Amino acid sequence: MGQAINMDGISVVIPTKDRKKDICQTLIALSEQASFVEECIIVDASESIFTIQDVPANLRSKTIIISSLGSVCIQRNIGIERAKASFIFLCDDDIEIQPNYLKTLKDYLVTHPSVDIVSGLVLEKDQDGNWTYLYPPSSNSALVWHWIFGLSFWFDVDKASASGLNKWILARLELKGNTISKSGWPQNVSLAKEVNVCDIYGLGASLSRKQWLKERAFDEVLDPSGIGDNYGLMLQKPTKIHVLNPTSVHHHKSETNRMQKQTSFFRRCLALHYFMACSDRFTKYNELLFLGSMLANTFYFLFRKNQPMRKASWKVFWLCFVGKNPYLLAKKQGLERIKPML
Repeated sequence: MGQAINMDGISVVIPTKDRKKDICQTLIALSEQASFVEECIIVDASESIFTIQDVPANLRSKTIIISSLGSVCIQRNIGIERAKASFIFLCDDDIEIQPNYLKTLKDYLVTHPSVDIVSGLVLEKDQDGNWTYLYPPSSNSALVWHWIFGLSFWFDVDKASASGLNKWILARLELKGNTISKSGWPQNVSLAKEVNVCDIYGLGASLSRKQWLKERAFDEVLDPSGIGDNYGLMLQKPTKIHVLNPTSVHHHKSETNRMQKQTSFFRRCLALHYFMACSDRFTKYNELLFLGSMLANTFYFLFRKNQPMRKASWKVFWLCFVGKNPYLLAKKQGLERIKPML
């Protein structure tokens, strides 16, 4: 007989591939909160399969290891389908959660029954090696450029200062709050509050109600790394994710299996266009604005003499303009794990 599951507990779902060192660090952090973990489902696509002996001792009795094809979306769907507890913690394999992280997220969902998904801040290292969740525009002109073309924002407007036109833009951004621009890009401009409500946020350290998550599915047409999967999940049946501050995780961004920046950007943009085309939330007008934003990115990277990113932006524009987004074409043919080549 297997160990009984507390249905009000947390099932952890971790997709992984060839990152034994990284997932061991993730599991060590999880083991310190083992009392909140009812089961840990590791869906492994590694060539050298992860084993129960690699799991910290106090998690072993709760751990299930499943072999899978190499696709983050397929792996997550397998783990979600297998999960038995009422709450599911989606966890990337290079995430280090902080003390009481799971307790804080679960307590929030329990006390806010209308909320279906919650996350802490996902911190990554900046160029100076400091952990941060803020990525402000690099200059005043970049702020104007992003505003005009509805490009992505990821900073706190109340921590920014400006004058003239930029001051007006910051005031408009603050008034709109966290949203999705008309060209489809997430614009998170208020993350400093204790609770920050967003349309789009990373899901690699998020806690969801199982029923809510099972009513959706990660789209398995995406590339094996699942680049852009958060767009698809949150746009299927639009909802909001609540992001708690200062609750946080460290995303170590393992170099193993990590693709080049321009390829990741290329596939993320294609994924955004694909999900916009599949969503009732967006119209042909929005898709035209998205194309305009890709042209804007092309000229921006041309000006910055960043040829790999310029090439990626232009190719996204052209493929979407002529109706040849590889994800849309593959979906019509019932294909999975597509790898659009830059």
